[in-house]
Amino acid sequence: MGSAFDEMDELSHPKLEAEHLASGALTAAQVANRELLRRVMKAGGFNGIDNEWWHFDMLDRSLVRQTFVRVD
Repeated sequence: MGSAFDEMDELSHPKLEAEHLASGALTAAQVANRELLRRVMKAGGFNGIDNEWWHFDMLDRSLVRQTFVRVD
């Protein structure tokens, strides 16, 4: 995937993948794996975020907070 899970730097940002690919910071295989993950997750109803390739949310945040109870 090109960076560790929960690595909080620009290499983790999906929106910067084209730049990282062009600079050699990410390989074509790493970008393809990230794209595959996004396609599969999107097909399951999840949406990715701009700055973490591993982070996906489902449903509207306010709807989730109104509908589901958080258990700690």
